[in-house]
Amino acid sequence: MAKFARNPIEEFHRWEDYWQFRNHFEKVDSSDAGSGRVGKLLVISLMGDFISGAKEEAFLVKALQTQGLEAFILTIKGSWANRYYRLLGITNFIYIEDFQHRAKKKVQLREIDEALSSIKTFDELMAYEFGGVKVGKYICSTLVRRTYTGNVDPQNFESRELIRKYLHESMANCIAAKNIYSTYQPDTALFLERGYSPYGEFFDLSVINGLNTIQWCGCHRDSAFTLKRYNQHNVDQHPASLSSKTWESLKSMEWSKNHEEAVRDELFKNYASGNWFAEVGTQFNTQIMEKQEIQKTLGLDPGKKTAIIFSHLFWDATFFWGEDLFDDYKEWFVETVKAACRNNNLNWLVKLHPANIVKLNRDGYHGELVEKQAIREYIGDLPKHIKMLEPDTSINTFSLFSFMDYCLTVRGTIGIEAAFFGIPVFTAGTGRYDHHGFTIDSETREEYMERLDTIHTCPSLSSEQTELAQKFAYGTFILRPFGLESMKISYKKDSTATLQVEYLFHSMDELIKAG
Repeated sequence: MAKFARNPIEEFHRWEDYWQFRNHFEKVDSSDAGSGRVGKLLVISLMGDFISGAKEEAFLVKALQTQGLEAFILTIKGSWANRYYRLLGITNFIYIEDFQHRAKKKVQLREIDEALSSIKTFDELMAYEFGGVKVGKYICSTLVRRTYTGNVDPQNFESRELIRKYLHESMANCIAAKNIYSTYQPDTALFLERGYSPYGEFFDLSVINGLNTIQWCGCHRDSAFTLKRYNQHNVDQHPASLSSKTWESLKSMEWSKNHEEAVRDELFKNYASGNWFAEVGTQFNTQIMEKQEIQKTLGLDPGKKTAIIFSHLFWDATFFWGEDLFDDYKEWFVETVKAACRNNNLNWLVKLHPANIVKLNRDGYHGELVEKQAIREYIGDLPKHIKMLEPDTSINTFSLFSFMDYCLTVRGTIGIEAAFFGIPVFTAGTGRYDHHGFTIDSETREEYMERLDTIHTCPSLSSEQTELAQKFAYGTFILRPFGLESMKISYKKDSTATLQVEYLFHSMDELIKAG
């Protein structure tokens, strides 16, 4: 049985939220308003006590149900999320524990030992599959998320024991997923998470079985979702990426100043308000500053160009998208900072990811940042030409576009933004916007490292490259977001970016007729 709350205060707030939510639906007929069944929807909803996420997802599911889909919720027994589904008239629950328990008995210890004996290196673990499912990849993602280590060493005894444990669980999840798909035979599978175990096992099998596989997730602005349909040809693509068809259409469009200004306004408006990816509080308590003020504050040499290394969270969504030049975000970060130490021909800024604050607060983690640990362990004191921007810096990221000459990232959203302003972007991985004609992409880590030695000689993007970047940004930030008419989503500017969800419809008829 999942625990309902960690403490009485938390339980009180959950009940308070629940009754506010319930009061809304006392005035709304939440029965199924679909006119005839057109298919089965399986929702991989293992949120447990993540109430706000459940309220968002339940809304999506109800909207699909009103269009004729029969919804089944794969969930956890005793989950708070289930209460919100029931208020919306969604009552078909499948409890994952029932299937996992039976599946674990079917996994032979011999299978686990054979799998473990074949895994000696990180690459072998990442490549390990079970029944066509990328089990090794999901184990790596889950391990770094739960340990905050940034990497996985299969030769380490403690890691090896954890890998054994996760192998057993992941194999059982594969068997459970097969049984659930076989039993309920859904046409569509809906996901929020898809890169951690057990979500990943269900995701891979959904794609393998040819189901209509859809991921929903947050967006760079409030009251909007990102939706992505997956198949065997795009499984490694980021949910905010553009399909090849969309990209071809954007490339051929007639570009105008109005289009460019629409993107510029979108960026500025959301950065200045602090709502840029507010779900993880990336711009809370920041202000847009002038170029000269920042240079003076940080002690940058105004006579030199400036390169900025935009770190990724080492332990979050580490192995989700595409292929990386380095084993993980930690190795990329360390090697990139080492290259910066060697090249004093320009100013370097190391910008630690601002989402560190909110995500670690949510997890209750209060230790040293792993990025700082990595610098201390592998590099030591940074030379004077390198400055660090802490996650809680008061400098709004939009300010950096005024003096940044080079942007370094594996595949972060910042690469789209920087290229929009004509700034060269050096990538170290695929799966988002690489190889679209406006980024500097390396095929090997050696090529990437060589480029950093002479990065100060690289010119700004050409007008043709900049226009390509602006078209891609238009598709990503203007066309891609799925705006919501029947629900308002916002985030408190507090230590955990508390999600606030407000339903704007007052009858099922309003929901059905919404755009």
